[in-house]
Amino acid sequence: MSDLDTHSRTTRGRVDRQVSDATKHATQASQCLVVSQSESMRELLSKSANVAGWDTVVCMDHENGLAAFNRTRFKLAFIDLTGTNAPSELRDLCHTLASQPNCLVAICGSAMNSEEEIWARQVGVWLYLPGVALEHAEELAAICEQAQLVSGLSAELR
Repeated sequence: MSDLDTHSRTTRGRVDRQVSDATKHATQASQCLVVSQSESMRELLSKSANVAGWDTVVCMDHENGLAAFNRTRFKLAFIDLTGTNAPSELRDLCHTLASQPNCLVAICGSAMNSEEEIWARQVGVWLYLPGVALEHAEELAAICEQAQLVSGLSAELR
């Protein structure tokens, strides 16, 4: 496991950073952004990324995700669009992240929304993951391991 950063916006508009105590992964980790309004989904995505060697920055909304993006260079981002109250703002965040070079964007979306998947592919996301649930932790960790390989290859090609 790696450090887990949780960001929350205070009433003054600042972003607070809370680092949990966790063991360091043996390999040098890259930065992964996780944005979800669901606490259980944030935890699932963060733990899966940590198992694969990513340092995660976890945000509960698009404002904090954008603030984290403006401070940190991410190589991987998970954006959860399921059950959102502000889908247009999260979609804007997806578009911003997908337009960055060397940033792999994975969107967790609805299994029943083919239009959302078409939109995600048009934006240029790396993966669209429909119907992600808590029982998919092992598969998500495997995806995160593959993202380490892909992001390493993309850095070598530059």
